[in-house]
Amino acid sequence: GSGSLTNAQSPDAQASYETLWNLWPAVLAHTNLLMHSVGWLEGGLTA
Repeated sequence: GSGSLTNAQSPDAQASYETLWNLWPAVLAHTNLLMHSVGWLEGGLTA
């Protein structure tokens, strides 16, 4: 998984849906430890 890495430009509904679907496979796999530090917006791009 990629934590909550999203292409959303702000913390909005798109960001929450992308985060949900990125983390969902780990939830379904009953993961005990998930290395997840901080979410990235815009795929980590900077201006």
